[in-house]
Amino acid sequence: MTTTVHREDIAYDIGPCLGKGGFGVCYKAIERPPGDSAERVVAVKKISLRMIQQASKEPYLQYEVDIHSRLRHRNVVELYANFVYDDFIYFVLEYCNKKSLADMIVHLTCLSLDLAAYYFTQLITGLRYLHSCNILHRDLKLSNILVDVNDVIKITDFGLSCTITRSYLERHLACGTPNYLSPEVLLRQGHTTKSDIWSCGVVLYTLFGGLPPFQMDELADIYRCIVTGSYEFTRHHTDEHLRDLVARMLHLDPEERPELDEIERHQFCSYSQQYESRLISDAKDSVGCVHLRYAASTRLFPKSLTCVLNGKGKTVATDATVSNSNGRKRFKIDSVASTSATTVIDLRLARISALLRYFRTAPAWGKLATDFGQSWLTWWRDKTSTCGFYYQLSDGYNCVLYNDATSFLQNTGTGQAYYVSGQVCTKENSAKRSTEMPVELTRTSSGSVSRFYEPLAQDLTEEFQDVPSSNLMREQVSWVSQGTGTVHYLRSWSKHCGGTYHVFHLSDESVQVNFAGSYLLRVCGSLCYFYQPARKGFVFETKSVEDWCSQDVNGELVDVLCSIFLD
Repeated sequence: MTTTVHREDIAYDIGPCLGKGGFGVCYKAIERPPGDSAERVVAVKKISLRMIQQASKEPYLQYEVDIHSRLRHRNVVELYANFVYDDFIYFVLEYCNKKSLADMIVHLTCLSLDLAAYYFTQLITGLRYLHSCNILHRDLKLSNILVDVNDVIKITDFGLSCTITRSYLERHLACGTPNYLSPEVLLRQGHTTKSDIWSCGVVLYTLFGGLPPFQMDELADIYRCIVTGSYEFTRHHTDEHLRDLVARMLHLDPEERPELDEIERHQFCSYSQQYESRLISDAKDSVGCVHLRYAASTRLFPKSLTCVLNGKGKTVATDATVSNSNGRKRFKIDSVASTSATTVIDLRLARISALLRYFRTAPAWGKLATDFGQSWLTWWRDKTSTCGFYYQLSDGYNCVLYNDATSFLQNTGTGQAYYVSGQVCTKENSAKRSTEMPVELTRTSSGSVSRFYEPLAQDLTEEFQDVPSSNLMREQVSWVSQGTGTVHYLRSWSKHCGGTYHVFHLSDESVQVNFAGSYLLRVCGSLCYFYQPARKGFVFETKSVEDWCSQDVNGELVDVLCSIFLD
């Protein structure tokens, strides 16, 4: 008997089981949209919401959705949608009718050289895409590599995947499938792009004979063989180019393993051209098939998993369109008709006028003064070369903006922690889709946060252990009333003129500019807060910026503001 589940007005007829995992079961299904829209075959992964909640895995599941939903590539299984129905979470995925390479090896034992090379080069192409998105898969294996009707390889299962930044924070954590783990991961030295390449080496070896290179009866023996690099080629590994590539990818030293472009240029990968030639020849003798798919522009994101984990039933619409990296419009100063007739004063007035137009059209202009927080950045440390940007706020928060756009904040007084994702804010036992508000993390009875957030909390503690709670800049902004009850955070930042001045865009749409010489400016819609050593702090209306900017003493600062907001 066929079971039917619903996502709004779209029905899914659940068919035979395709496979089982630790928390879920995957089925073949027919997606039936309303009206005259065409049906399509999909894969549906069904996960028990109760099991996820009992295991406190909500943050991990949401993190998987965040990563997988933004991936779009020929060699990556597409996540069409996720929704909740009758206490179960459903992932709607791209269907691959030839199942996985693991299923294929069970029946064939050994692939031909040209077919193996054809599949392997696609795997490398898909992995290159993931790494270009700063994503590490961390669980590449035969069962996570699917094949569709056109012999196109599709990487799937992003349950252990993470950004390169998070991998750095979790560098003492080992995860993955035992036979595919690299030596550095087992030795708690961290998972890198070269660890994924090691796993690809294991995959390539296993395509010939069906057994991984380090297969042993006992787990301890498997790990011993991995860290010592002890493996042998079998009678199935006769090709010299195959053996050479496997040996390079399974080098104990990660730095000695080839890069992805080196792998693609390796002689073994040239065998794939033979299989491609056969495909072209076969295509000429057969009738082509048209595969109907929804256009990306018509994808529906359903009753959101994040809403259900938060106990809310309504669908949340997401908007992926951003005007630019900061979401801000830029204005160009009108060209001057006659250069000879233009004076320095005229040019300054033109720039001031353009600056005022920018402020009036900025998203924050229509907000009330009470809508803005009073959090100033009073200290920062740039470590984006390794991890992220650490900073302190004047209302008592230690914070970090990581390179993967996630943030972690902690109140130095209460110890309360907050987490912000680039697209989704996640809370233990609850999640809320938002780019505006950080979500407060609940703590266990022992006072610790969920395991998902532990690496972030530990990193923040270590980074701020030598940072004083008070500094000169905090004293300079003490004249501004602190504490609105709302937690705000840094969205983006930039530095100019070799670090002479810094620009910070905060989540309440305000902009803080730190100049050399202890000058501070914070634009909050129609109000500007300004600190200069001679006059201390004062507030003026942004609409009065023309009068303020016209003063000769402020000419240099005006030039800086124009270079930030206009140029």
